[in-house]
Amino acid sequence: TLHSSLRGFGKQCARRFVETKALSMTWITPRTSRLTWRRAIQLLSDMPQQQNQPTVLIVNQVLAILKDANKGHLAFDVLHSLPSIRIQPDLVSYNTVTSALERSSSWQKGV
Repeated sequence: TLHSSLRGFGKQCARRFVETKALSMTWITPRTSRLTWRRAIQLLSDMPQQQNQPTVLIVNQVLAILKDANKGHLAFDVLHSLPSIRIQPDLVSYNTVTSALERSSSWQKGV
């Protein structure tokens, strides 16, 4: 079972695994994520060190979390960091960041 395979990793590792899985699966049901924007960014930045390559779907979920938290400037920064992790933003990425910038009154940064 999943529980027995995670037992050896300890509570911290198991929690991180579950959160990473939650982040990677939330694209199926957006807005159900209970991750805070800080935790979402932390999980995204930790993924390569854990041998997990983020996908554009995961990045879009992080951008949506940032938009909902009125963190347009951070969404903009995440968008511009994508080439460094070899992710091509899609239309959803750009629309989410545009909406986040507008919502957080940081739209001048996007111009």
